[in-house]
Amino acid sequence: MVSVEVVPLTHGVLANEIIEVAVIFSMEPGWYTYWQNPGEAGMPTSFEWSLPRDFKVINRREPVPTRHIDQGITTFILDNEALYLFSIQAPAEIPDSNVFALDIQWLECKDLCQPGSSKHRFMIPTSNTPSKAIKERTALLKQAEKRFPDSGPISLGTVSKKENQIELAFRHLPWDRKLLSVDFFPYDEMVYDLARPVHVKRGFGKQWIIIPLLNNADVLPESLHGVLVQTFASPGGPITTHSIVNQPFQ
Repeated sequence: MVSVEVVPLTHGVLANEIIEVAVIFSMEPGWYTYWQNPGEAGMPTSFEWSLPRDFKVINRREPVPTRHIDQGITTFILDNEALYLFSIQAPAEIPDSNVFALDIQWLECKDLCQPGSSKHRFMIPTSNTPSKAIKERTALLKQAEKRFPDSGPISLGTVSKKENQIELAFRHLPWDRKLLSVDFFPYDEMVYDLARPVHVKRGFGKQWIIIPLLNNADVLPESLHGVLVQTFASPGGPITTHSIVNQPFQ
């Protein structure tokens, strides 16, 4: 119920160049795979690369997941179509053999779950001139950027633990930037209580994002690390932002 296509976004590779490879998952209606933190059930999708000598994967970008609740179990899923983008660093000397291989394993679910897998091999020839992006690149990246979280730094308030929850405190926002709703997808597993919703609490001159913890989560990670989804009011209608957060606890 899931098909996978691997698309190198270049015609050739130069020494020391960074090349990008898109991996596109297409799901049949109602079917889904799991995010890197699957939640209370499921299995994250795994990618095992076999690269030419001295090539290295230096970055992976993936879509923001959707919170899925079924029979009281909360999971983080990707449905319809999910595009991953891998950045690969070429070495100073390009080897003679430029064969790239990728082994992908996933769990696909609807009313039931079943394992899925695919293997891919492709070549990217050596180039003597700066590579020109293939025509699909612009369309693919525009499509992907809509669902990738922003990895740039964002301005957050203080992050602290209060009893069985994390409180992210903000100063009061202007009326036209009122925070309407929020969600948080943590990278760390077995820390946050996914059964209780993330919500906004407001007070005089301040507002807080409340992220519930598991009752037995005695050991916290060093920082609040995950994807923060915020929907703000604006004169032109609600605006939703997706940001990667990695802020130490106070």
